Amino acid sequence: MGAKYVGAIVRRQEDPRYLTGRGRFVDDLAPAGCLHAAVLRSLHAHARIAAIRAGAARAWPGVAAVFTFDNLTGLRPIPEAGVAPPPLKARVGFQLRSAQQYPLARDKVRYVGEPVAVVVADDRYAAEDALGLIGVAYEPLPVCASVADALAPGATGPERAASRGAAGGPSRRSTAAPASRPTRASPPTPRIASGSPGRNRAANGGRTPASW
Repeated sequence: MGAKYVGAIVRRQEDPRYLTGRGRFVDDLAPAGCLHAAVLRSLHAHARIAAIRAGAARAWPGVAAVFTFDNLTGLRPIPEAGVAPPPLKARVGFQLRSAQQYPLARDKVRYVGEPVAVVVADDRYAAEDALGLIGVAYEPLPVCASVADALAPGATGPERAASRGAAGGPSRRSTAAPASRPTRASPPTPRIASGSPGRNRAANGGRTPASW
């Protein structure tokens, strides 16, 4: 954003079509042979996946395929975002520990909402119905829901750190008189840094015969 936009009144160009019902979204596109995908997400902050039973979902009318990590070969970890460049890391001297995350959970789930399986069907309704037929056997594991828990003895590995919506509340401002000596406090933080979907995104893609 340039300096000329700071404090300026910027007229929105897209509003008229939205206000008059002429907006066009991904869900409005219906190319021939279009399939719809629905994602089954974890209900646990940290758990081992003992088994995934997807036979009934694959047999549901309109379902084209059901994918789990074991069904897809060649899945690579998702590239990390927000990692400091090497020169900055060397200058500041900090280390960022993170767990590899795949498009679909591999052996474990590490946060609520992590994708576990994907159903591809003729329409959204069939895909959503088939999700309810997938059975996942979880073995819950210990969860670290605060920085203090993650730093405690015995809490090893970045996979032990998980976030949850109730991890912190609104900040509290003290009304007490100023202390006569230095005081240390550890207030909770309401921020959530996780893979929980915070923005709605959609995509419509396909392949041409030349790319087969």
